[in-house]
Amino acid sequence: MAADGDLRRVRLTRLICTFRGKGLVAHRQRAPLRGHIVQISSIGALGGFPSTGLYSASKFALEGLSEALAREATGFGVKVSIVQPGGYWTDLYTAMRSASAVEAYAPLRAELEKQFAEGSVDSDPKLAAEALLKLVDSEEPPLRLLLGSMVYDLAFDIARERMDTWAAWEHVSRAAEQAIPAPEFTGEEAGGNHRHETR
Repeated sequence: MAADGDLRRVRLTRLICTFRGKGLVAHRQRAPLRGHIVQISSIGALGGFPSTGLYSASKFALEGLSEALAREATGFGVKVSIVQPGGYWTDLYTAMRSASAVEAYAPLRAELEKQFAEGSVDSDPKLAAEALLKLVDSEEPPLRLLLGSMVYDLAFDIARERMDTWAAWEHVSRAAEQAIPAPEFTGEEAGGNHRHETR
């Protein structure tokens, strides 16, 4: 189970760097600026997977912040790309830290270890480097770039599953919205926020 210190360390490491990037862009807008920010995300941002919840959470946050940055910076000539790579043989597996094991998850860990032992889908990092060079050389770089066939197929599978779920529950989703006039508030409520949203 992840300790509070681990939670803060992972979350802050990823987000502080992105916030600083946002600040740099805003600071430089006083003068003409043109550039391309490349954010390295992960397959872990496509969805949550067993045993990678904390990692995926940090990547979800990184992508949300990067999307906002892309829309904020486009008017200043700065482009943003989010790269979602699959597995590559780097020092990730030797440098990564694992949370303390919880006995209740022992069967799940055993199943995951079996899956990992069945074969590698990781690639030579040079292939990722070649793709990144093509990305930064592009005049019209995409907001998102998937790296690897496995990630590409997985992204489409997850997107289709989500769309199927949304479609199946469309009647509930649409029934949950019906615009009404702003309510009148009295007393203490009048001094607060008149809009109550769950977004």
